Amino acid sequence: MLLKKNISYRFRNYNQYNTVLIANHLELQNRNNNLANNDAVYIYPFNRHKKYIEQKISLCGSKENIKFLCIQSLDKASIEDKIKIKKWLTSIVFEE
Repeated sequence: MLLKKNISYRFRNYNQYNTVLIANHLELQNRNNNLANNDAVYIYPFNRHKKYIEQKISLCGSKENIKFLCIQSLDKASIEDKIKIKKWLTSIVFEE
């Protein structure tokens, strides 16, 4: 069973599927075309092009419906990207 396999990993694993995506596909399969816009941004900063972080930060700032942010493998990001992300998150959390 897919769900059992998906939850069997102790930590996040590349072989897991995104449960939101599968739920959306099931809704479409059942002819429900009233899906909400994506309100999450996923950032995977490892081994990306130079402007990747700036583009993701800009995306978060330009869309008011963003409610969730998932940053994967920050420990594998370059030092420069880690600094950018941490400064940006600090500015959001401790916004004056």
